[in-house]
Amino acid sequence: MVSQNREQFIKEIKAVIDEPEFIIKDTKDSYILGRHYKNDDYFVNVSIDKGEYLVSISNGFKWESVINNKLGKGAKIVYQSPNSKSNTHELLQASQSSANTTNTDIIPQQSPKINEPNLATNKNIDSSELDNASLEIL
Repeated sequence: MVSQNREQFIKEIKAVIDEPEFIIKDTKDSYILGRHYKNDDYFVNVSIDKGEYLVSISNGFKWESVINNKLGKGAKIVYQSPNSKSNTHELLQASQSSANTTNTDIIPQQSPKINEPNLATNKNIDSSELDNASLEIL
């Protein structure tokens, strides 16, 4: 904090950890704790889940659009404070609205199908290829 001249944000770090307005599960083991700061800025803490505790790896500001993008790419809201005094509630509600869905069906018209290998090649498939299997709507 001192080396980056961010001492003035220590109170923001404490506030976002002690009383987050929202918590978003971003990836398998990372969480974003956030609080509205001002205008379209949010102060966030990014933490990694180590099982029994979270390890804070980053603190800083994020724009509302960055948070919306994360939610649009599959991050999930796991907590939302009922005591939020900012526009956070509206941000999170709008990000989950079906009206924000673009170029996708709200209810898929067909089931996803896993691309299958070409069996005519008699090629053995290793586990790394299975991990990278893609889904395709037919």
